[in-house]
Amino acid sequence: MPETDRTCLERRTSAASHDEQATMTRLRPQAPDAGHEGDADQVDQGIRAGALSVDALARRIARALASDREGEARRWLFQFVDDFRGSSPGGQVALVQGAPPLTGDQRYDAAIAALVEHLCAAAHQVPPKWTGERERFAEPWWFMAEMPGYRASALRDSPISFKRHGVFVTARAFERV
Repeated sequence: MPETDRTCLERRTSAASHDEQATMTRLRPQAPDAGHEGDADQVDQGIRAGALSVDALARRIARALASDREGEARRWLFQFVDDFRGSSPGGQVALVQGAPPLTGDQRYDAAIAALVEHLCAAAHQVPPKWTGERERFAEPWWFMAEMPGYRASALRDSPISFKRHGVFVTARAFERV
């Protein structure tokens, strides 16, 4: 290979490697409440890459609600489902072990507790004790959607952990395709 071709190839390879590193650095989460994001022990604990702990989840939800972004708060709940299910059994325990701070909205505090109980039950794990704390139950009950006919199906189909916490969803609300 002529010298100019080799030099060009080396330059392209070096640039591609630099671009990949820059992309990875840019994509690496930098949030101060990132839970287990970027944690060196994350892989050892079997926690899904970039997963939020329940503590970080509650903080993100509280911030979203304080900024009047309820849709974002709901998306964080759905994201936690993926984070939990994508982690090993030991990682799942690590994600939910500490009691999260209250969000300032009793509905979401109840939803987080109900979701953790639901996910733990599905994973054949004992839910953490903090899920039974009095402030983690919704009064009045919360129906997560206000569509005609929703209340009847949510009352009938909500998983037991959600019913127990006063949060009503459809049976398939947290299923993923």
